[in-house]
Amino acid sequence: MRVKAFFASLITVSVVTMIACPVRADSCADKALKRHLSELSGWKIHKITPTELGVHVSMVDASKTKTLMLALGFNENGFNTFQNTYGEEGTSGVSDDLMKQLGVIYEAIDNDQEAKNCPELRIPADVNPDQVYAQLEAEFRSFEQPQSLFSSSKTGMNVVVVSLVGTLILVGVSLSLVIRRKKAAQQSPDVAQQSADVPESPATDQSLDTASDSDSVQS
Repeated sequence: MRVKAFFASLITVSVVTMIACPVRADSCADKALKRHLSELSGWKIHKITPTELGVHVSMVDASKTKTLMLALGFNENGFNTFQNTYGEEGTSGVSDDLMKQLGVIYEAIDNDQEAKNCPELRIPADVNPDQVYAQLEAEFRSFEQPQSLFSSSKTGMNVVVVSLVGTLILVGVSLSLVIRRKKAAQQSPDVAQQSADVPESPATDQSLDTASDSDSVQS
């Protein structure tokens, strides 16, 4: 019964751990933007965040010293793009070379029907650029430092891996307990048989001999 209870608690812990560490499925914005922005040479996507003023995308360069913040969305006026770079020296615009690469990617997104049909990429017609850039800067400030962006993107997966490793350890411990219990159960009949094979004490015979000697003395 203890083994069954242990296995039941093990399954419960595993299920609760997996529920507590969900992995968010890619949305239509994730799929559409990752497909195109992954082509940006020298940059890696860190986070994609849908907002009411477009989808925010944060990207980090290979040196981990600069962060590119984008806000993208469709409205009646077409495909709207907002971009800024942030680094140790503060906020700066986008270089001509980077803007050229982004222009090619923006054109591909604008021609992507899946992206156009994505509800998360819809923004108001009267979107205020100053408000969008203020949101981008606030989101960048929420990051501790550019170097942490790569590691933080893997946090969800690391938590899942740790939970799986913990589950495997619990399974190993439970199997060890089961094996020990089986060995103990197998040894118990042998111990009982050994006890049965022990010869009875000759105390009864000695008492009879003593009684016989007493009768001889009295006579």
